[in-house]
Amino acid sequence: MNWLGELVQKEISIDDIVLDLGAGIMQAVRGLECRFILACDVWTPYLDNLKREYSTIQINMNELNRFMEESYDVVICLDVLEHLEEKDAIKAIDEMKRICRKKLIIYTPNEFKTNEPSIDDAWGLGHNEYQRHKCVLSNSLLRTHGFIVRNDNEDGGNFGVWLK
Repeated sequence: MNWLGELVQKEISIDDIVLDLGAGIMQAVRGLECRFILACDVWTPYLDNLKREYSTIQINMNELNRFMEESYDVVICLDVLEHLEEKDAIKAIDEMKRICRKKLIIYTPNEFKTNEPSIDDAWGLGHNEYQRHKCVLSNSLLRTHGFIVRNDNEDGGNFGVWLK
């Protein structure tokens, strides 16, 4: 688990049931201590990489209505929202709030940066168009949506927690 995973772990108890949306290769939260974690992503190579260790489901961020209301204690969405158009990211946030029973944890950059090299070779698994950055969600925008936002982390990104 890296520094981001350590921040997430402080927000999650051993008894929590966790939904990881846009799990990727779970580089931040591998080894997260919780009761259960469901890893979700849209890209098959990421899921193939995870399915030996985790329960997985293939889902696009515009399909979150498939999850029942308050079906997971905690929803995490780390380094994902910047890959959506802003209006779609806000819709996803609203859906994630609906899905969680206790809290929603997000992490996203606080400034827009192009990421072309990541698209061409996504974690050594090949070309992944889903990796393309499309928006930035500002600190103030996240606060307007009810998040407590911190930037005192290793790369200064927005670590946001929304409590139900």
